[in-house]
Amino acid sequence: MNSAPQSLTTMTDPEILRKALKLHFGFSTFKGQQQEIIQSLLSGADVFVLMPTGGGKSLCYQLPALMSEGTAIVISPLLLTTNFDFTRQLNRVYRDFCIKKHRKPAF
Repeated sequence: MNSAPQSLTTMTDPEILRKALKLHFGFSTFKGQQQEIIQSLLSGADVFVLMPTGGGKSLCYQLPALMSEGTAIVISPLLLTTNFDFTRQLNRVYRDFCIKKHRKPAF
């Protein structure tokens, strides 16, 4: 059974958004301005979001991706930060190892 895609007007309806939020993430309410941000994204607007750590940025692009047709690639900034920290730590360990072994680091 093929259902017709939801119209943008339907997808930006606050009740539809809350149902999608509950279905995909288990939350009953949005945090801060998440709902307005998601409505703007689903209506096709370009949106710049600046929120503190833990402010709910990820949900602002994950929920629209789940509700929209097609493929969406979501890259989590937290994973990038974690990976960068891991790489930095690995470099320190490598340099410490080289110093202890009286070797010159390759970089």
